[in-house]
Amino acid sequence: MKKVVLSAAALMFGAFAFAQQNNSDIEQSGTSNEAEVTQSGNINDSDVFQQGGGENEAYATQSGDNNTSDIQQAGSQPYKVKNNLATIVQTGDNNKSFARSQDGEFNVITTTSVGHDNNAYVKQIGSRNESIIDQQGDDNVARSTVTFSNDNLSTILQTGNGNVSKTAQSYLVRGDVGGNTSTVTVNGDDNEAYTNQTGTRNKSIMKQDANENLSDTDQVGDNNYAKTTQLEDSSESFITQTGDGNSATVRQYANDSNWSDVDQMGDNNKANVDQFGGNNMSTILSTGDGNINVVNQGDQSISNQARSFDSTSSIIQLGNMNKGTVHQLGNSQISTVNQTGNMNTANVTQSN
Repeated sequence: MKKVVLSAAALMFGAFAFAQQNNSDIEQSGTSNEAEVTQSGNINDSDVFQQGGGENEAYATQSGDNNTSDIQQAGSQPYKVKNNLATIVQTGDNNKSFARSQDGEFNVITTTSVGHDNNAYVKQIGSRNESIIDQQGDDNVARSTVTFSNDNLSTILQTGNGNVSKTAQSYLVRGDVGGNTSTVTVNGDDNEAYTNQTGTRNKSIMKQDANENLSDTDQVGDNNYAKTTQLEDSSESFITQTGDGNSATVRQYANDSNWSDVDQMGDNNKANVDQFGGNNMSTILSTGDGNINVVNQGDQSISNQARSFDSTSSIIQLGNMNKGTVHQLGNSQISTVNQTGNMNTANVTQSN
């Protein structure tokens, strides 16, 4: 049994709908698929394609002018495409949304755009994946892709204008469990956030509450954790994790233009970067297993809120179970730590 539902306005006032030039195309094959399209405004276009399988659901609601939505529940192996759910809601003008669940089952896609000229794109190849995109504002771009992987979750929430967030989740070895999680939250304008997860049970969290920030996290392996928080303008954070069980946390706030780069190659490495001030730079390059690094430039403790400006920290490690700690207060501090071998410890404390 197939079910197609069009809005009452489209059914009862066909002549009026024609004058508004809205267009809706629904194509279904298979069993017990359901599609519902509701459009109000002018020159809106909605396409739904449900191929094979069964019990897929597609819902598109568009209000405004010149919006475009495209839902595809199909694939090269149509019999596998079943029990997928896609929901698109667009309010405003010139918004575009694409949602495709391919060769899998029990996938969920939800995209919401409120504003103008927003773009949302989701493509899933696998099963039991969930992608959520919510955009409030104008000229935002959000993209979430899953490639031959299962049980992944991607959430992109953007409020503001001109933001770009893209998440890609895929397998490292064919047959991987998947189970990666990515969360991006943006409040402000002209921010960029990029997440790439390849492997199993990796977790990435990004939060940007300001303007013109850039966050980039790349995870290859299993059980890696990365978190970036940027609360002022024009800061940049890069986290690269290659291996298993690595952890990296970066927080940049209290002023503008901080920069952090954390590279972990190996297993079970830990890094924490906290930059409280402006124009600070931190680099951590850790190659090996079980290395621990902490960088604090500035201090936001209750008794001593001391900002740091124009300070630089560099930690480079080649080996295992090394420790590097840098604590710099004041301005224009410079620290360089190089460790080669195993079980070395370095502590640097500087202030002015």
